[in-house]
Amino acid sequence: MHALKMAVFDFDGTLVDSVPAIARGIQLANEEIGIAPVSYEMAKSIIGLGFKDIIPIVAPDLPESEYGRYKDIYVRYFLQSDPSLKLFPGVLELLRELQDAGIKTAIATGKSRKGLSRIVNRMNVWDYFDDSITADEALPKPDPLMLNTLLERNGLTMDEIVMIGDTEHDIKLGKAAGVRTIAVTWGAAPLERLEAYKPDAIVRTMEALKTKLDELA
Repeated sequence: MHALKMAVFDFDGTLVDSVPAIARGIQLANEEIGIAPVSYEMAKSIIGLGFKDIIPIVAPDLPESEYGRYKDIYVRYFLQSDPSLKLFPGVLELLRELQDAGIKTAIATGKSRKGLSRIVNRMNVWDYFDDSITADEALPKPDPLMLNTLLERNGLTMDEIVMIGDTEHDIKLGKAAGVRTIAVTWGAAPLERLEAYKPDAIVRTMEALKTKLDELA
C-alpha cells in the first residue's frame, strides 16, 4: 500500500456545516412550486448528488421543463442561509496539518463551480486546497470521473489518495474509482446507512479523522 499523497474531501456536510440549509432549501422549493412536500430526512438523503439526479427524487411529478425554475427557487432559499455557513470546528487545523505533512488536499463536490467558489471565496480558504472538481466539470457522484480526473491531473495512483465524505454517494464514488474511503458521521447520512456501504473507515470526530489520515500517511 502506497503512502497517502492526497486527501479528497466532499464539501457539504464534510467540511462545511451546510446540511440544514440545503435540506430546508429543498423543502421550501417544493412548497413554493406547489408540489408534494418532502421530509427533512428525505431532503438530507439526496445531498451529494448532482441537481439533475436530485429533482426526480424530491419532485418526481415535476415536468423536466420546470427543472430550471425549481433550481432557481432552491438557490434563492439556499443563498439566504449562505452567509451563515461555517466550516466544521477543526477543519482548518486538519487542512493545515495535511499541508505541513506534504499531503495534497482537494474538493470533490456535486455543487456547481459557481456555488463552490462563492462559499470558498467568502471563507477565504482556497489556499488550503491544491485542487477541486465540481458537477460542472465531471459526471455526478458516484460516477468515478471526479476522482479519475483528480488522479490524472495530479499524477497520482489509486492507492495514493483517499476519499472522505458524509454520505453513501461519497463512499460509492471512492469505491467506483478504486480508492480508499473514509466516512464521517457529522453530516447528512446516519451511521447505519454509512455502515451499509462498507467504507474502509468510519470516524465520528475530527480528531479521529486526523488520526486515521496520520495512519495512512
